[in-house]
Amino acid sequence: MCKRLAIYDFDGTLVDSSHRYKTTLCEDGIERIDLAYWIANEKLTMGDTLLPLMETFYNDCKNPEVIVVIATARIWCDLTVEFCERYSINPDYIIARQDRNDTRGGAQLKLQGLEFVTKTHKPETIEVYEDNLQYLATMCKALNAVGHFFPSNQGH
Repeated sequence: MCKRLAIYDFDGTLVDSSHRYKTTLCEDGIERIDLAYWIANEKLTMGDTLLPLMETFYNDCKNPEVIVVIATARIWCDLTVEFCERYSINPDYIIARQDRNDTRGGAQLKLQGLEFVTKTHKPETIEVYEDNLQYLATMCKALNAVGHFFPSNQGH
């Protein structure tokens, strides 16, 4: 029985990938991730490091009453798989972009992926761990979830 669904963002929440991250000021005046820079530096994925929240993540993964999900706007490439294997990052589900053609907003991507998980497991409570306040608010409202905000320089 699933008592709790724990949804973790990846970059800036579980993993520090800021060494290959920067933002740009867009024409609309909003600062956003510089996707061209991110893509060009994807080859540096193995230099990402674990953040302190990983301890909570690992504990949740050991708890049979918790379904653990990584929900990220990152493309889940071979290097990300290798990184996760290196650090024994094994959630029950991974929600991520499959390729560069997926241009959905991050919150939309995550919520659409979570539809199957919430319908399948029907958790008593849902917790969201996120470094993007807009995504966190959107997800908590849609899922009736408890939110945990982890400020980072990657929460754009």
